[in-house]
Amino acid sequence: LSKSRELELREEVASLRREKQEMQYNICLLEEDNQTLREELQQLQDGGDESQDFVMQQSFRSEEAQPRLTSR
Repeated sequence: LSKSRELELREEVASLRREKQEMQYNICLLEEDNQTLREELQQLQDGGDESQDFVMQQSFRSEEAQPRLTSR
């Protein structure tokens, strides 16, 4: 191999190593986000009845707040 080609390949290897490191970091972030979402989902499922009651109450309140049309 020529010196210039060897230098190109070394730079490419270094670049690929940096890219691999970035991807591994991103994988860690995604795994953390995934775990957080799983925990939130579990909490929602555990308190499912309470959550549904809360959503229904909020829905009912928003319907009450809307002006109603009356027929004349």
